[in-house]
Amino acid sequence: MKMPLKKAEVSLSGQSKDRKRSPKIQTGRLLESLETTKPLELSTVASKLKKGSDMVNRWNLITLGLLIVQFFVVRCASAEDLNIIHFATGEYPPFVSEQLPDNGPSTIIIREACRRAGLKAEFDFFPWARAAYEVKIGDYVATYQWVKTPEREKDFLFSALHISENPNAVFYRKNQYPDGITFNRFADLQNYNLIGVIGYWYEKEFERLKINVHYVSQSQLAWQLLSRDRPELYVDNLYTGITEGKRYIADWANQIAYQSPESMTEYGYIMFSRQHPEAANRKRQIDKALASMHQDGTYQKMWQRFPLDLLNR
Repeated sequence: MKMPLKKAEVSLSGQSKDRKRSPKIQTGRLLESLETTKPLELSTVASKLKKGSDMVNRWNLITLGLLIVQFFVVRCASAEDLNIIHFATGEYPPFVSEQLPDNGPSTIIIREACRRAGLKAEFDFFPWARAAYEVKIGDYVATYQWVKTPEREKDFLFSALHISENPNAVFYRKNQYPDGITFNRFADLQNYNLIGVIGYWYEKEFERLKINVHYVSQSQLAWQLLSRDRPELYVDNLYTGITEGKRYIADWANQIAYQSPESMTEYGYIMFSRQHPEAANRKRQIDKALASMHQDGTYQKMWQRFPLDLLNR
């Protein structure tokens, strides 16, 4: 038997009496608490606002100062970077070497030219063929010192003036050629076997003259071949050959002889990239500086410091 559902009693407002009522707001107490709260004085409010404003201003000034310092640091660094010129070079003592004071006389002349042009020179040393390649593809602005040839002028720009004077020589063992050798030009060497270094200025010339040449990658290897008592000649710059020959050949003076006809004197230049975006502008700047060095006698004075006395050592 189902029990009948009890109807909920409904008040006149239509709400069920069983529903919980919301608590009444104690308006009297709220008014009383508001009356007893002390209002903030205007001077106190103004003081707090001023302190907050001062703090904001201080932070703004600090931030602005840091931004100004950062701007000038970045600007100075950028200006310095823009004035740096990178050279790829190699071992060619006594003209240029990592082991020489100030990296050799050719490097001293280049540093002075760059200083006059407002540039800072930096140098990286490579095997010579690699140095030329790095400049050719535009990874470096320039390389030095190089003899000017028609083949090189196709791929590179050359400084207007030279930075070195290079008398060339042919070195040989005295016991192989006790009467010496006779020649005035490279064409006279067609009946000899020569040793050469890859990338040196004479490579194309020897090919044109059909001279038999055993090429090596570095001059040290060339001297090692010459020391094996074989009937070969080694062609190099006179000063460089004497410097390196004494380093690599024991009892140099008694074993090695050389000849250096005046007709074989060459000049060393700076070789600039045709691919690097700054190379043409750097060439103009350095050409102007080199011209002033030649005109005021600075180049001549620097070159006179060159250790020519090594010929008599």
